[in-house]
Order: sequence, then C-alpha cells, then structure tokens
Amino acid sequence: MVTAPFHDVEIISCGVFKLELEFLYKAGVFSMPVTYLPSQLHMYPHELKKKMAHLIKKKTQAGKRLLLLFGECHSHMYDQTQSSLISRVKGINCPDILLPGETYRSLRRQGVFFLLPDWALHWQDIFQKELGLAGDTAKLFMGDMHTRLVYLDTAVVDPPIQHLRAMSDFTGLPFDIFPVSLQVLQEKIACALGEFDGEVFYER
Repeated sequence: MVTAPFHDVEIISCGVFKLELEFLYKAGVFSMPVTYLPSQLHMYPHELKKKMAHLIKKKTQAGKRLLLLFGECHSHMYDQTQSSLISRVKGINCPDILLPGETYRSLRRQGVFFLLPDWALHWQDIFQKELGLAGDTAKLFMGDMHTRLVYLDTAVVDPPIQHLRAMSDFTGLPFDIFPVSLQVLQEKIACALGEFDGEVFYER
C-alpha cells in the first residue's frame, strides 16, 4: 500500500509495463496515477527523450514528484532525472527491472533475447516493420547475437504461445518461458520511492 506522503507522486512508465502495473493497481499495491509512453519509442531514443522531457516539465510545474519506470533507454536519461522531484527505478533495461540482478546477468551471459508480454504480442511490428527483417536475414541477424528467446512470464496474462512459436520460426531460435515474480518489480518501485526524502512506502 502507498502511504500519505506520496499523494503528490505520479508514475511515468514505459508502456511495456502496462499490464503489470494495472495488475498491481487493481491489487491495491499502489494508487498513484500512471502515464504511459509507447514501448515502441525505445526504437527512437531522441523522440523518447523529447516526450519524456515534455511530460516531466508539465508535471513538475504542476507540483508533482515523479517516479520513472524506464531503463537507460536514451543517452541523456541520467541528466534528465537529476532532480529532487524525480526518482527512477534502477535497471539497465526492462528485463533488468523485472528480474533479480544475478538472474538477469546470468541469462544475458547465455545470450538470450528477452521478451515481455507487450513485446511478444507486437514482435512483428518491431522486427518486420521497424527493423525491416525477413527470411534468412532475420535468422542470421538474431542467430549471430542470441542463443534463444526467453519470454518473461509475469503471470498477468497467459503466455501467447502462438506468437512465441511464430517468432521462433521467424528468428530460427528456440523459446523458453521463464516465470517472473512481480515481487521484484514491487520492491524496486519501493526503493525508488524511498529516495524521496528517505521515505519508505512499501510494507509486506
């Protein structure tokens, strides 16, 4: 639950976390308003920076403190968040935010390509429309850098098996389903909130 000192805090989040945050909101874990930016913006870091800057200025001028639920998604993220009114959840990227640190590092060393629920549902837009990959080119591109696909199952929706099979065929990589506890995300949000004046909001 969120205690009274955070009545002026709002969340700006990557849309990749929308399913998970809505689940936690409905479960009563927090009640802060959330503004989402489309997850596809990570393909366009400059545009993401501009949209974030606009939201940050608008909301801080309205007297809000902000919790940012983003990885290091553009090169000026650190500079953009240097304010006592802003705290960012720690993590290099979205999988790093959802997973315990050593688990993330271990899977990354294995060369996996992470999939979150939002990405798995829209993989064709990203790979075919945005990256322009197709046929053997897609298989060569993915196989050169990755060993398998790993879908992070946060249990808020059923794994999209048909999408995962289609992406596996497209990339030539096998896929695994890896269960993820939302407890990690909750605790990282709690740590970020705790940076506001040393306050603590999350109680087990």
